[in-house]
Amino acid sequence: MKKNRIKPNSNKKLEKISTLEQNPPFRIVIAVRKPRFRIRVEHASALEGWEVTSLVTQQDPVGLCAKLPIPPDILVLSYDFGHQQKRLGIFRAVQRFRSEGLQVIGLFESCEGPYEGDENLLPGTLCDICLSPPYLTEELRAILSSIYEKVRGEPAPQPKQKVVVEEE
Repeated sequence: MKKNRIKPNSNKKLEKISTLEQNPPFRIVIAVRKPRFRIRVEHASALEGWEVTSLVTQQDPVGLCAKLPIPPDILVLSYDFGHQQKRLGIFRAVQRFRSEGLQVIGLFESCEGPYEGDENLLPGTLCDICLSPPYLTEELRAILSSIYEKVRGEPAPQPKQKVVVEEE
């Protein structure tokens, strides 16, 4: 049987967690299945100082939301993300993190009416903002920036500048 030992560097981890709690980076998790829509969200969220994580289908957005010390600020989630997601299971699983400050942006084919005819699954109730196609980069950036301003109380940072290398 293994005994619980305190690791020598555990104080450093505690210091890092307390520093993150005081001044956490603005975190966004992108869980969108279709590459063209995922790229648009990635481009919209490419702002200075934002920590953006883009997932592929086999990765777990619920696990990333549960990761300590705090959940991300925004989760952009499409209805078709995840291997065999049934009855919007990922949307229902992340509901508990909304009380901790997580904002869920849902990408659906249609935000009107019930999902696949199930009266209990209304897209608008499972997310803070429900969007249907077309998803434009400028509109997504405006939505993400407005959430940042609401959460942090300051204007959103500028987009990241592309680095151009000049060859001689």
